[in-house]
Amino acid sequence: MASLRERKKRRVRADILAVAARRIGSEGYRNANMRDIAAEAEVAYQTLYNYFPSKARLGLALIAEDLAGQPAPGPHGVDDPVAATEGLARSGLAFIDRHDREMWREVVAETVRGVDGSVAGHVDPTVGERVRALLEGARQRGDLDAYLDTETMAQVIESLIESAFLGLIIDDGQDLQEASENVARRIALVVDPHRRGTA
Repeated sequence: MASLRERKKRRVRADILAVAARRIGSEGYRNANMRDIAAEAEVAYQTLYNYFPSKARLGLALIAEDLAGQPAPGPHGVDDPVAATEGLARSGLAFIDRHDREMWREVVAETVRGVDGSVAGHVDPTVGERVRALLEGARQRGDLDAYLDTETMAQVIESLIESAFLGLIIDDGQDLQEASENVARRIALVVDPHRRGTA
């Protein structure tokens, strides 16, 4: 059972995140002010920085919390390995629009600097595992060539998704639908030749 101090820290952290989510949602990431967030959360400015040493770390916590609350998109009921893999990519990229792209840019810059590697450019840190499991399941069912190196294929697909993700957060003019369709086409080019009987 958590001590009173631990429960209070969790409550303060949750209050800060709730205020930050509301202010960033209404004002935008760039305009949301850390002092205003601290005041509305009824904590000292320094206390806010004890929990989140930078605005980007606060953004990272918001993304991580939101991601944890999302149902994991999976290949449930989809036998076609290309369609299932494309579905994972589309759902991962759609998550970007849940947050301000300016916040994504700062969070990615922060993770690249080595402050926290939990995002490190990935939309969803589990996407590689899910793609790998999907491809391996399709290979074992005989839908994909028996000799297919699913580990390498999953890494290639994960790189395609990450590249699309970075393109979306860097360029506000990029369209999510178009990026999703582009990555789906590239996935099809990679996976299609390995469908059983087509190689």
